[in-house]
Amino acid sequence: MTLQYIPIETLEQSMNIVAVYQMLNYQIRAKKDGGQFVSMLLSDSSGRIQAMLWDNIEGFVAGKYADNDFLEVSGSVQSYNNQLQLRATRVRKVPLAEVEVSRFLQCSPRDQAEMIAELKKRVESIEDEDYRSVVASVFSNKEFVREFTRGAAAVMMHHAYIHGLLEHTLSVAATAMRIAEGYPRLDKSLLLAAALLHDIGKTMEYCSDYKIELTDAGRLIGHISAGSIIVEKHCSRFPDMPATKKMLLLHCILSHHGEYEFGSPKRPKIPEALVLHIADLIDSQLAGYYEKADDVAQKGTGKWEQMFMFQRQMFLREDLPVEGADLIEKFTQE
Repeated sequence: MTLQYIPIETLEQSMNIVAVYQMLNYQIRAKKDGGQFVSMLLSDSSGRIQAMLWDNIEGFVAGKYADNDFLEVSGSVQSYNNQLQLRATRVRKVPLAEVEVSRFLQCSPRDQAEMIAELKKRVESIEDEDYRSVVASVFSNKEFVREFTRGAAAVMMHHAYIHGLLEHTLSVAATAMRIAEGYPRLDKSLLLAAALLHDIGKTMEYCSDYKIELTDAGRLIGHISAGSIIVEKHCSRFPDMPATKKMLLLHCILSHHGEYEFGSPKRPKIPEALVLHIADLIDSQLAGYYEKADDVAQKGTGKWEQMFMFQRQMFLREDLPVEGADLIEKFTQE
C-alpha cells in the first residue's frame, strides 16, 4: 500500500485524511467519564498539529509507541479554540525504512549553495594569516563540512532545521562585522575567526538523520567544549602560531554564551569575545522570536505567548492593533 503524505500546512477544516506524520510526543490523559485518550503532537516539514485519539488507544497503553515514531493517521480535521486539530480514529506505526524522511525535516529558507559560497568568502576575508589558516584548516575536512553545512543549530528555540547551523553562523559573522565597523580597535580577524568557529561543536552535539536530537557527546560535554577541542587540534597543526592568539581564539569560543547560567564555561573578558556573545544573542533571540511569530500568525492564535527563550510572555502579533494604544489620545484631549 502506497503511503500518503499530506503537508500539515495544507490541512483545512472538515478534511478527512489518511496520511503519515511524525509523532513528536504524546500523553495519555483521563476522560471525564473515567476512560483514557491520547493527545499527540504531529509534525512534518511544513508545520505541526495537535491530534487526539479518543478510542483504540491500547497500543499506547501497552507502550508500543514512542516519541518521534512515524504514524499513518486516519481521521478528520476539526477546529478547537480557533486552531486546527486532528481527531484521529486510527493510527498505525510505519517502519522508518518505509518513510520518505526528507518530508519531515524542515530546511533553512536560504539556499544552501549560496550560503556555502558566502562561507568561503568569509574565510578568505580573514586578514590575519594565523587565524585564517586555522579556520581554513577546520573547513578543509570534507566530512566535517558535510555535517556543518547540513546540521541544525538547535533542537528547538532557533534555527532548529536542516542547514540552520550554517545560516546561524553566517548571520552571527555578519552581525559581528557590522558591529566592528563602529569600533576600529577591535581585532576583526580574531572576531571573524571566532564567529565562524563558535558553534562548530554542534556538529558533534546534534544528530539530524530523521529528527534533531542530542547525541551522547552532546549530553556529555556539549558543543562549547567540543568546539574548543576541535579548534585546539587544528591550532596544533600550526606550531608557529603565537600561543597568545590561540588562547584568545579559544577564549572567544568558550565564553560565547556569556554567562555561567547559560552554559558558558567562561564569561567574556576581551572585547572580541563580548561582541561575539552579543552577536550570537541577537541572532538566536531574533530568529527564535520571528519563527514563533510566524507560527502564531499562520495559526491565527493570540497576540501573547510565553517563550522559554525569554522567560516571559512576548507580544507576537505586531500586524494587529495594540489594545489600549488609542487611549492616550483620548485621555489627553483638551
